[in-house]
Amino acid sequence: MGEPVKLRFQVVHCTSEDPDYPASQLNNVVPSTKGWQSVRFPTYPQELIFELVEGEAKITKIQVLSHQSKIGKKIDIFIGIGDDIDTTHWKRLGYLSLDNNERSSYQARELKTVFIDNIGKYMKFVINECYMNKVNTHNQVGIVAVSLLGEELAGSKDSYARVSDAKKAPYKSPYNDLTVDLTLDPQTASKLRQLADAKGRAIANEDYATAKQIKSVEQELKALGSRLAQLNMAKSEAVAAEDYDLAKEIKDESDSLRVEIEHKIRSIQVPGVSASSASYSPRDAPAKNDAHDYDSRFKRATSNFAPEEPSSGKKVVSVEPLNAHDELPVGGGGGGGGGGISNGHSRPAPAYVEDESIDVMNRPIMPKELDYAAAAAAATAGDDDADPLAATGMPTEAFAPGQHPLEGVPNLANLPTPEQLTIKSREFCDQSGITRVFGEYRARCLHSKAWSLREAAITKIIMMLESDNDVGDANSILSAVCGVLRLGAEDKIQQVLFNSLNLMEQFVGLLKRERLPRSTTSPAFEGVVVQLIEKLSDGNSRLREGARKGLDILAASSSVGAGFIAFHAAKALSPKQKNAWRPIASRIQLMADLVNTYGIGQSSGLNMDSLLNFSKTNGAYAHSNVEVRDAAKDLVVAIQRQVGTTPLEPTLSALRKKQREEYEAAFEAAATNAPGAASGKKPAAGPASSNAAATAASKRTDMTHQHATHHPGGKVPTSSARVQEKGNGYNAGSPPPRGHAAEEEAKGGGQDFSTCMFCGVSNPKWTESELDLHYWKDCPLLISCPSCAQIVEIAGLPEHLLDECDAKSNYVPCDVTGLAIRKNEFDTWRKSPNCRPAPDNSMYCPLCTTAVDDSDEAWQHHLTVDCAKNGRTKGGR
Repeated sequence: MGEPVKLRFQVVHCTSEDPDYPASQLNNVVPSTKGWQSVRFPTYPQELIFELVEGEAKITKIQVLSHQSKIGKKIDIFIGIGDDIDTTHWKRLGYLSLDNNERSSYQARELKTVFIDNIGKYMKFVINECYMNKVNTHNQVGIVAVSLLGEELAGSKDSYARVSDAKKAPYKSPYNDLTVDLTLDPQTASKLRQLADAKGRAIANEDYATAKQIKSVEQELKALGSRLAQLNMAKSEAVAAEDYDLAKEIKDESDSLRVEIEHKIRSIQVPGVSASSASYSPRDAPAKNDAHDYDSRFKRATSNFAPEEPSSGKKVVSVEPLNAHDELPVGGGGGGGGGGISNGHSRPAPAYVEDESIDVMNRPIMPKELDYAAAAAAATAGDDDADPLAATGMPTEAFAPGQHPLEGVPNLANLPTPEQLTIKSREFCDQSGITRVFGEYRARCLHSKAWSLREAAITKIIMMLESDNDVGDANSILSAVCGVLRLGAEDKIQQVLFNSLNLMEQFVGLLKRERLPRSTTSPAFEGVVVQLIEKLSDGNSRLREGARKGLDILAASSSVGAGFIAFHAAKALSPKQKNAWRPIASRIQLMADLVNTYGIGQSSGLNMDSLLNFSKTNGAYAHSNVEVRDAAKDLVVAIQRQVGTTPLEPTLSALRKKQREEYEAAFEAAATNAPGAASGKKPAAGPASSNAAATAASKRTDMTHQHATHHPGGKVPTSSARVQEKGNGYNAGSPPPRGHAAEEEAKGGGQDFSTCMFCGVSNPKWTESELDLHYWKDCPLLISCPSCAQIVEIAGLPEHLLDECDAKSNYVPCDVTGLAIRKNEFDTWRKSPNCRPAPDNSMYCPLCTTAVDDSDEAWQHHLTVDCAKNGRTKGGR
């Protein structure tokens, strides 16, 4: 059997159609497709008949995208052969059942995919009834798109005959799916299908060089095709608004992208594909460097546009075979949802629809590549607390008053619209129950690239848990809440992490009140615990503090307990983690603190042997890093206070003589209630502090101001007041505003702003705004990001450029040095003498590429004294 292709068809009959949504919309599926809808208050059943343009074919796959609110309860499917629809003999294959869509509040569209194996010229859909709901006030039914795949025949008239299977093609094109037509420009989709066919032929001929060439451009073409589809819709909206200047600019941009697509295709020299692209030359196509920045004008043209009805993205659903009935040939499945359509044997169906994004097409879509840096600058010019993604003008979704899924969340009007879920994130939400319990919109928020949406979703879930009837009992929502907590634990933005800790505290209290057994609750928290333990070794001290706080909450909870935490902390490290000091030190320090707090034995669940074995396995007692050695000593001292010295003899006997003397001195100091003598420092109440100056300053501030100490990727916010209002830093193009600081000082908040959390410099006259100004202008441990102007920690600059920066797509990681290198400079960098592995327990300075010991003290000394390229020190000026 050859590779299935898209079969062209046209609608030749429909029982009724809304003038604004004619059945002819189904003939060609493009991103702007509105689909077919019946007339208002139609008479059922409603029928649609499709005729294959090329005549009879063997149909193997049917895809139907239903309307989000005008939904048929089921679609009966018939296939027929004849000269016209009046003389056609119809054969009923079965039916598709559709969900009523209540759980998504009629915001998602259901895509159904079924597999058949029948020959015919006509396909008929019969819809006998629609779902009644508050949105479908006129009892209509609608289908947005239809796709038929199969094999065209030379002329067989054997009705319903099966074509014998031949050897299947080794490569199946991913571009015959309905979702490709809904998300990509039609010309680009056609080119991708041609390339896929060429790649299949190359694979069959074992021409892997050509297959590799084609693969190299496929992803780029998909991105460009998606952008073109969005631009075409934007152009239509501009024309409708009679903004022809904007329409001309969008057309020029589209033509430029088409030229780029054709250039990429010609560059790989694929026979039969490249040649067809050689003559393409759109009239007046602008040069690439002459492209206009029309984002702001695009927003103006579409800002007043409102969709006719609620709209949202896709809903990935299980792919079901047709429900078969007694008229099916012998070998077909029985009735109900499990029956498969088959003439002799069943054809397996995949578990999920293989699509990335099915966007609702009756609303404008912003161009994919927005100028986030400019948006951030525009936002911060008027509001220092703006999330850059919130200012990009992304399309909004319509909800009835008071019915927004984030209703009640502060600053709701300023939040952007969440992106659609990817296949991976949707599977996680479905498996954990997040979508079932909290709804798809909130699930999308939890996975959004905009941290303000992630934080807002968690805030809303906290509000829902405070309500008695919003979500259900603790047992029914256990998996879903733990899934949310896991996402929060993974997050690199501190506001999101700390908000998830608020949810954790609330949920742990709920579990305690409902007295669920630990055997039920602790396994659900496993993913959360693992992520928090991983975060203990994060390069950002604020995130380490949040991770430790979360672990302390769970250790103190009867639903998880200290033993469960210690069990996961003592698990073997990966080879990469073993080569770094912080993963070892942070875990051992956690174990030591758990022993000091909860003791050793069955009551706490802490096992002495497993804890000591972790230190031994990772060479902690003689480690080259002092913080690892001190943490190991702290753990032994904590255990000694619980069990005495004799059980520790095997461990002590393996120490060097002088080292054992130090341990015994520490035992004596601990016995006299002087814990500071155990390691020459104060006992840690959380993860090991980064440097003395920052620790001292941290203790002089309350938790609110501590939110302003460190950000993921080295980001630095401006003040506690702005952090409380969900700010995410300021742009380095202008000094930080001072209005909030004056307000806070007038209120007498009692906070100490006299010490820099990073470099340790103190000035008793500093106010909050003056401390912000120090961050922005003078602190030698901070720098303005060269790409987005965000103030970040120098030591965390590579992480920021690769993970958080608006221009992160311009950088790639160097796996040799760990630095972030511009893509266009990477080849030169790899050949330079600076591209060499760093010494053990060292990192390269991103400014001068000097190797620096991986400790906060070493970084502070290097950046304030040694670094010749630090523009904030005398040596670098």
